[in-house]
Amino acid sequence: MKKITVSFHRTFAVAALIIAVSIIFAFPSFAARKSSNANLRRAYLNYIQRYRGTGSIGCESYQYYMLVDLNRDGVKECIMELQAGQNLHMAILTYRGGKVRKLFDSIGVRGFWYNASKKKICIMISYGINSRGKYYIYKFNGKKLKQITNYTFIVDPRRTNYYHFAFKYYHGKRRISEANFNKTMKPIFKKWSRFRNGIRF
Repeated sequence: MKKITVSFHRTFAVAALIIAVSIIFAFPSFAARKSSNANLRRAYLNYIQRYRGTGSIGCESYQYYMLVDLNRDGVKECIMELQAGQNLHMAILTYRGGKVRKLFDSIGVRGFWYNASKKKICIMISYGINSRGKYYIYKFNGKKLKQITNYTFIVDPRRTNYYHFAFKYYHGKRRISEANFNKTMKPIFKKWSRFRNGIRF
């Protein structure tokens, strides 16, 4: 009985030692990860503050921002927007090589969707007062954004009255049907994530 008790205590002591060592080694890793995220956020905010109002990122003052890993490379991008009437001014920043770098910058943005698992984003830009809208679909090529296609809707004024709007649809420069347009765009609208509930600067 004494041997069994000693053996149990030894086993318990070894297990406790293993758990303690695991916690010791895991905690610095967790702390470093947390610190890294904090440093990344600070780098983005410093960049924005430095160039705010200079025209280098396009507008006087951004209002909201969100950090999200758009291409699942372990580094969160910074998406930021400025409300300008019905439209938005949007910019996307990333961090590589020890520097903040701009991926995208445009006015007239009316919508932003992203699918991190596919490493794709979709940006809708409005031209005129709801008379024409273009959806640009980009994919990450390594750490850079590459436009892969675009879809356009145009309000047809000849067939529009107060109660009814008619549209023409295009894939690139090719005219397509509404069904073909919806086949690509509806899954983006319904299943991809949107930029919402951003943090106010």
